[in-house]
Amino acid sequence: MSPIDTSKFSRLIRLGFLPVVLAATTLGALGCSGSPGVLVVYISSSSNISEDPLDPSVVRWLRIRIDGPDMGVVTAEGPFERGGSTEVPPVPAGEERRLVIEGLTGEGGLIVSRGESLPFTISKGQKEIEVYVGLVDRFSSAAGFGLDPPRHSAAVVPLKGSGDVLFIGGRGCVGDDEALGRIERFDSTSARLVGPVECLEDDSCVMARRWDHLALPLADGALFAGGMDDDGPMSSYGLCNQDDCLLAEETGLSRIGGLVAENPSGGGYLLGGKVDGELSTRIDRIDASGDISEGVLLLPEAGGGLSATIDGAGGLLLMGFEDERARRISGDLEAGEEAVSHQILEDATDRKDASMVTLPDGRVLAIGGRGADGEIISSIEIFDPFLEVTCNVGSLIRGRYSHGASKLRDGRVLVTGGFISTGSPTAETEMIDPRYLPQAASCERLQGRLEVRMAARLSTPRAGHAAISLQNGHLLVAGGKDEDGYAIGRLEIFVTAL
Repeated sequence: MSPIDTSKFSRLIRLGFLPVVLAATTLGALGCSGSPGVLVVYISSSSNISEDPLDPSVVRWLRIRIDGPDMGVVTAEGPFERGGSTEVPPVPAGEERRLVIEGLTGEGGLIVSRGESLPFTISKGQKEIEVYVGLVDRFSSAAGFGLDPPRHSAAVVPLKGSGDVLFIGGRGCVGDDEALGRIERFDSTSARLVGPVECLEDDSCVMARRWDHLALPLADGALFAGGMDDDGPMSSYGLCNQDDCLLAEETGLSRIGGLVAENPSGGGYLLGGKVDGELSTRIDRIDASGDISEGVLLLPEAGGGLSATIDGAGGLLLMGFEDERARRISGDLEAGEEAVSHQILEDATDRKDASMVTLPDGRVLAIGGRGADGEIISSIEIFDPFLEVTCNVGSLIRGRYSHGASKLRDGRVLVTGGFISTGSPTAETEMIDPRYLPQAASCERLQGRLEVRMAARLSTPRAGHAAISLQNGHLLVAGGKDEDGYAIGRLEIFVTAL
């Protein structure tokens, strides 16, 4: 181990990095002409020193791995000390290189912390990359100060190309509860907000000055639509990528609230919400390029606590109706109402403000929520669209609603926050592991087979928040309200070991 290059460390501070940036790891890289290039890796971490993911009293061994197409795996590991640097063998030039850094308790010990870059290109010269490292299977504060000012009712949408996340609009804190014309980008590699996105045609981002709007990821960006500003409902929509946003044409999309069902093949559906002060049954389709087809389908009835997802057989699964009956719309959803059929799921527990997660095998988990009488539901059911059956597979340890539920890259599902029986948001989270549920099985075989356990706590109790799975395998938790009803600006990252 050699001392850190202090000139690089000073440069980090000049670029706005906090002193919690713990180390610089210098990696040799083979340039495309055969001469060596240099890859400089900056490791950033939580802004809270108590969450130090490279605490030298715990992390005593550092393991580095780089892989990519048409190359073997380049590895290096050794004892870790704060302020040191590690050299690894040359990395072949090429695209889609990926770097993983792990902190261990010792050689061959437990993984304590982990970070992973997005794909990058190695060529001749110097390449600089920043990697966020967080505590494994625990929440760490994202680098920096979070959303400032805090806001609620914003649209939070991942960008498929870069893996970054956009925060669009929202309302400010209590006492200053006005629409915010802000579009900000969260960089998933460094786990920090990187400043406002440039707004074409409107430098003040007035087009984003809205709340209770919807946003949907597209093939090369994101669409946001509807909502309202300080003067009332809005019918305009905008298109964004990671660099800029522009205001698209006016449409009839003057919906307030509602929900999104994303299509795995691209685009998706905007459902429900309020139109002209009344709950709407309208479903609008957005194709992968952002073109809108209004009113192609209709909800069977209006609902104020709806949840929706698209299952593995292409059906639209819906829960949260006033008549307490879950439904599935199947057929050619793109062709419109005449080409689809509506099916009532007789065995499913209908839930308001629940979460639904489509698993890699196409089945759907329905998690928590509340009944029509307000009673909080803790049960977890699985719907199999191929067998057309719904089975109870387990229960949450703590029933909740308005919570988050997100797939992790290893197949587990993390449930975060939400309102519990006390009427307040919780910081408790639970880990659901559906990977070993037998397929094509009877309900008797599935009953009680789902593994559920308590997981790491959030630093801040919250409900009505966004929980976004990132391309690097981590999870971003943002927004929502705390127990006093205030908007939360703090961003939290859950880092997985795999």
